[in-house]
Amino acid sequence: MGVTIHYAVGTQKANVKKTLDRAETMAREIPGAAQKASIPMTVERESDFALRVDIGECETLAFRFETIQERAERSAWQASYLATHFSDKALTGNEEHLARWPMQRLYWASGFCKTQFAKSVAEHRMVAELVRVVAGLCEHVYVYDEGDYYHTGDIADAEGAIAENGAMINGIAGMLTGMGYEGRKGG
Repeated sequence: MGVTIHYAVGTQKANVKKTLDRAETMAREIPGAAQKASIPMTVERESDFALRVDIGECETLAFRFETIQERAERSAWQASYLATHFSDKALTGNEEHLARWPMQRLYWASGFCKTQFAKSVAEHRMVAELVRVVAGLCEHVYVYDEGDYYHTGDIADAEGAIAENGAMINGIAGMLTGMGYEGRKGG
């Protein structure tokens, strides 16, 4: 539950660094606008293959590119998520060809960033725009924005989705309280 931007992207190994370089550059330019809107933001480049960005109250937006085999070893769920959106041939490639040209092996990143707790719809927009930069440089792309902003470019769509989600969560909380549920006590 919650307003979330889901993504699954793939690009050749040779392109991963420049893809994340561009996303990192944009992420490092955003803090000026974020600071004006009092939105805290941090950018962490873990390696040529990984970038993490924290924007306001959103969950961490993390891009970690790796082969499908590495992804499957680390997270069966993420490997199966990729398999639902891309063909086996796209995911693994031709091993004989890749043995000769290893920089053409596809590297994949997938995940989601929940933006429902953002204090401002600008946070949702910033996450979507960073996903757009990465997706725009990849050959294989699947993006689903529950707030619709990524696809429509209309921030009112995200505002509406976030408001609807908040109302639903408040309604459920009210029902639980009415049934005597007091939440967690003692942390």
